[in-house]
Formats: sequence, C-alpha cells, structure tokens
Amino acid sequence: MNKTLKNINYLSLISPLVLIILCVLSIGQLQKPLLTRQIDLTPQDIQQQETLTRTQLHLIQTLPTIGYDNIIAGWNFLNFVQYFGDGNARDITGYSLVPEYYRIIVNKDPRFVTSYLFLDTATSLFAGRPDISVELMEQGLQHLSPEIPSAYLVWTYKGINELLFLGRTQDAKQSYQTASEWAKIENTETSIAIRQRALETAQFLENNPDSRSARASAWMMILGNAREEEVRQLALQQLDELGAQITIDGNNLSVTIPQDDP
Repeated sequence: MNKTLKNINYLSLISPLVLIILCVLSIGQLQKPLLTRQIDLTPQDIQQQETLTRTQLHLIQTLPTIGYDNIIAGWNFLNFVQYFGDGNARDITGYSLVPEYYRIIVNKDPRFVTSYLFLDTATSLFAGRPDISVELMEQGLQHLSPEIPSAYLVWTYKGINELLFLGRTQDAKQSYQTASEWAKIENTETSIAIRQRALETAQFLENNPDSRSARASAWMMILGNAREEEVRQLALQQLDELGAQITIDGNNLSVTIPQDDP
C-alpha cells in the first residue's frame, strides 16, 4: 500500500472518533445553563454528591424494574448528560461514574442505539476505560440487528476501540467488516458512505496490523482529558508499553509518540 493510501485510510479511521467527541462536547455546552445553580457547591459537597450518585446507580442496577426498562434507560441517559456536562464537578471527581451509567442503559435497553454513540466516547476518552466500552458493546450487539437504524455504527465504534486503545487488530478488522455488511443492508446515503469507509479501514488493518502510532495517539487523547490520577497512570502505562518516550521535568510532562516502521 502506498503512503497516500495509508494516509487516506488513517483519516477515515479517525474521523468517526472526532465526530463522536464533538457530539459529546456539544452536550456539555448545552447543559451549562442547567448547571449554573450548582456553582456555589464546595468540593466537599461535590464529593458527597458523587458518593450519593454512586449509591443510587448501584440501587438502579439491582432493583427490579417491573417492565419499565426502556423508561429507566432513557431517564439514566438524561442523568448521564447532566453528569457529564457538569464540568466544575468533573474537575473535582473525574468521570468514574460514566461506565456505571453506560452499564445500566445497556442492561435495561440494549437496543437504544443512540446512547452507545455518546457513552462510548465518554467512557473511552474521559473515563479512560475503552475495555469496559467494548465489553458493553459486545453485550448490546447480541440484541441488535442490521434492520435497526444506525446499528452498524456500534460495530464501527467497537472497531475504533479495539484498534486504537486495545490493540486487538483482528477483532477490529472483524468489527469493521460487520459494520460494512450491516450498513449495506440499511442502504441509506449515510450508511453507504460509512460502508465504504469501513471497507477501507478493514483493508488498512489487513496491511497495517500493528499501528503503534495510532494507538499511542489515542492514549494521548485520554491522557489529555484525564481528571483522575488512576486514569493518567493507566494512560502513561499504555504509552510506555507502546514505546513512547516519556520525559518528566518538574511539573512538565512531554511524550514523544512512537512511529510505525516504514
């Protein structure tokens, strides 16, 4: 594969991730007016609120829903939007509860396709847990079919996580191939375009099975968004394992991304 084609395929791989990030950040901006009433909360208040929310999420996961699973899933998605959009609180507590919202929604309504598109990015990039996101997408995909509108996108995002964050190249290739097949069945203008992109990405993986620079770049995004020390340490560990050069000088941290072999 020539260098130009490699660049085109790499961009087609990254662009869905960028779109998801923009969507999630847009949600945060829309939520700011709703959250101004909380600006007087102290850090202690916010920590107590986080503990209470964690307890509530645990109860929701364990209590019976008596047939209202879809309503509970939708309600929890709205709560996730407010939680994620509260930047002041997230600066203090981080995003550790995002996977809990994600898990509840997938358990209660795995056919809620739109929720994956937001929760995947929030879980992978901000909470630093792409492994949990893939786990939950695998669970949800058992209940999805290509006839459900936009369901093929879940396979696409699963492939992004598998390649960029987890280094599971063969799984990523299979995810993109399945995304292409499902997109063909939907047969809309959007799905046709994404089907072509998925096919190109599968070809990229066929010829570039170990793109360390792509994975390292993804972990750099997590490091840049990390609010919690555990997430920062996880990102630094992954970067070190990928061969990145990490230099710490006082409070300054610099990372040199490894380059793929030509």
